[in-house]
Amino acid sequence: MKKIPCLINNFNQLEYLIPMVDKLSSFDNLSLYILDNNSTYEPLLKWYHSLANTKIQVIKLGRNSGHMAPWSTHLTHRLAREYRSPYYIVSDPDLDISLIPDDTIDLMIDVLTQREIFKVGLSIEIEDLPEHYPLKNG
Repeated sequence: MKKIPCLINNFNQLEYLIPMVDKLSSFDNLSLYILDNNSTYEPLLKWYHSLANTKIQVIKLGRNSGHMAPWSTHLTHRLAREYRSPYYIVSDPDLDISLIPDDTIDLMIDVLTQREIFKVGLSIEIEDLPEHYPLKNG
């Protein structure tokens, strides 16, 4: 099975990052990379250290390159070439993906190969927004 590089772009986020990494680690076809934007949050840095002997790689940028870091550092293309994959995944760390089905990656690849598009992604659940939220219906 060909691996797909998966980059999680992170800055000082730990609470949601851990469950995301746990879920993504369950996918056999992914290689996980955490792209760190010069985080200073000590519990996060300690957690990074705990990943030293795992398959999860932490890439420390030494500066905060922001939301465009996966592209401005050219890591997306470098990893896609390294893995000889036409695909790569980029995510922010603050998403709850605990309920995504096990075949999510396969389904996204199917959509990419069956249509003439270059990007797919997961949608955000908005059905459970509270009634008092001003933008619920608009």
